[in-house]
Amino acid sequence: MSGQHDESLALVEAFIDGEPPLEDAAVERCWGSIDELAVAAYSHAARMLLEEMAAGLAGPGPWLARWERAVRAVVGAMRGRPGLARIALSEHVACSEAIRGRRMIYRRRCIDLLASAYERDRDPEELPDLHAELMAGVAYRAYIAEAAAGRLTDPRADPVPRLVNVMAILEPVPA
Repeated sequence: MSGQHDESLALVEAFIDGEPPLEDAAVERCWGSIDELAVAAYSHAARMLLEEMAAGLAGPGPWLARWERAVRAVVGAMRGRPGLARIALSEHVACSEAIRGRRMIYRRRCIDLLASAYERDRDPEELPDLHAELMAGVAYRAYIAEAAAGRLTDPRADPVPRLVNVMAILEPVPA
């Protein structure tokens, strides 16, 4: 069982890293089809990026400092493995119904993570009900724009300030 698990994970990793050619027999044996492998690769990539974000948000400091650490961690992971950005943020990769369904699951997890981290130093009753969803949507769109422009994986570009600033504009104005 462990051997097949290792082979399945190796195929997921190879798919993320865009290492062709994948052996048809191995894909069929481990995943049934390339579509199922793509879904598994998307889930694995999204989970890895979410874990990077969670680690950055978990540390000490005010919200925007934690957000910046999270952004740096996620961008660092994508720089180390450009396939993560391709799999998790490319709109054309999410063309199957199964991947779209998984994307909704991971968006919900991201929203919950952001809400938890954002509310850590605040009274949740003071925030509008949709604030975390708005934050997640704005952050997601900013990441998509940076990925489409190639700045997430280009070592000469620094997308961190843009990605941090999209969150700064969502800080509530004191009454």
